[in-house]
Amino acid sequence: MSGVKLVLTMADDDKLCQMSCIERSGPVALMQARKPPESLAPWIAGFSERFDTFGGPAIELPVGHCTLQVMLADDYLVERGPSERLSRAPRMGFWGAHIQPRRAFGGARVHAFVVHLTARGARALSGLNFGESLCRVLDLREIAPSNVGAHALYDSLSASRSFSQRVDAFKSALAPRLIACESDRVCELIDLLSIKPPRRVDDIAAQAQLSPRALRRFFETQMGLSARHYLSLLRFERLLRNVHPDPWMERAHHGPDYADQAHACREFKRFSGMTQSQYRALKRMAGDKLVHTLVATTSGN
Repeated sequence: MSGVKLVLTMADDDKLCQMSCIERSGPVALMQARKPPESLAPWIAGFSERFDTFGGPAIELPVGHCTLQVMLADDYLVERGPSERLSRAPRMGFWGAHIQPRRAFGGARVHAFVVHLTARGARALSGLNFGESLCRVLDLREIAPSNVGAHALYDSLSASRSFSQRVDAFKSALAPRLIACESDRVCELIDLLSIKPPRRVDDIAAQAQLSPRALRRFFETQMGLSARHYLSLLRFERLLRNVHPDPWMERAHHGPDYADQAHACREFKRFSGMTQSQYRALKRMAGDKLVHTLVATTSGN
């Protein structure tokens, strides 16, 4: 039976996403997910596994948290830093938060094991501050402290035969390291904001016990972006989960993040380069549960 194939493009100059529709059949991506045990919740927001068979171009939408992404099948090409060309993502990649859509290209079989990190977990795993990894995709085997054992961890994850085994392998290898790492003020603030981002920058300042001026300096020097921009990014992530017709991750169930629907529509287009209705249409036609990735399929009838 015929379906619809998605053709995605992204202009280099303004990072805008566009879409057109031709034929496709069948879903293009499968997801598994698991919450972390309560003992690891301060460091890990969740585990997921992504298996794609689209073999083509993709667009990665902005995301406000760091992830560990382990590539277990074909190569995945991505813009690994601002103004960089597509290049191969590391097999053991530390993906920083990113604030604009970026291009990617998947092989015929993309299989990725993903650990969604809190700010505290990202710092413990990589040794980097939030701003040092912003908009970058780095090789954990090159940047991580030697006691992380990134090479041995990759071998263990690759040898594991199921999603559950990979979750257990990660917990066994790194849980002691994560728990032993102390938090700091930056991590505590980021993780606090991710739970329920406030509407105003002044509200963050009050939570952090800083003046608004001191808070602005704090964000610019420690995080590499403004407090207002980061708040907007967190709200966009929550909106994205709610706009998706069938997301793999839980929807955001808190109160409204925007003044009105028009404000939400403007912010959605600002971060994604498309309207909410275009995003929904793409996801319905693709039949996948991916939230931050838009893929173009190459399957036949």
